[in-house]
Amino acid sequence: TQLPADYQYRGHLVPHLQIYCVRLYRRASDQVSRTPDLSDNIISSLQSILNEFTGCKDLIIQALLYETVLTISSLPTAACLLPSALRSVGIFLTSRHHSTVYTGLCALDAIFRQRPPRLTGDQEAAVLSCLSHPDPAIQRRAAELLLVVASQENVMSIVDRVLAHVADSGGAKTDYSMVVDRVVILVERFGDSVQDCDWKASTLLRIVQVSKDDQRDKMMERLKFLLTSSDEGDAATVLELNRVRIRLRKLLTDIVASRQEAERPV
Repeated sequence: TQLPADYQYRGHLVPHLQIYCVRLYRRASDQVSRTPDLSDNIISSLQSILNEFTGCKDLIIQALLYETVLTISSLPTAACLLPSALRSVGIFLTSRHHSTVYTGLCALDAIFRQRPPRLTGDQEAAVLSCLSHPDPAIQRRAAELLLVVASQENVMSIVDRVLAHVADSGGAKTDYSMVVDRVVILVERFGDSVQDCDWKASTLLRIVQVSKDDQRDKMMERLKFLLTSSDEGDAATVLELNRVRIRLRKLLTDIVASRQEAERPV
């Protein structure tokens, strides 16, 4: 449809109306999924938005791209557009504007919570770099996103990086209790599959170090359970469990000694 120049906004044709329409598609996702012809037309429209505007730095267009990505992630029939959507908002992370970076992290979070594809190496590196961003809100959002995209293949490196960041931010006002809770879930979910009991034990101990109050008490209970669980299973399993116990005791002893030397409470 040809619209007069009055409908242009900063050189773009009715971007506000496009945002409204994209939101409408998302709200009617069930009807869209049940109607093949309607679904095809909407997918074509969403793809056109990605093709035309990816990389645009105008804030109104970035808002349109954000809404488009949310709609794509919520429509089962639009799964074919996820790689393009991922690239589109991945570019947001390189912006010099804090609001754009934060929006990109939120959009990536929406994609991975609904229909998780895989981050490329460059995309994962871009998210990791946000842990060093000067904005504390972006740092926390990046940490939360990394835990959402963690898989069996990268869980060890991601957990190690996130816990190191939380430890470095110990004196900051940012609340990382939710991040620590998610780390615990990841360790319990993937801890056995990574086949590295030493990593699991030391990670639980690091979580104790960065957690506070009730959260720390819960983590201490998990450590106690690991140390006192019954010797069941074959001989190799028992030996591995004993090795982990020895490792944990040594780590705890080192912490006690270092605190005593620094005249800090144990």
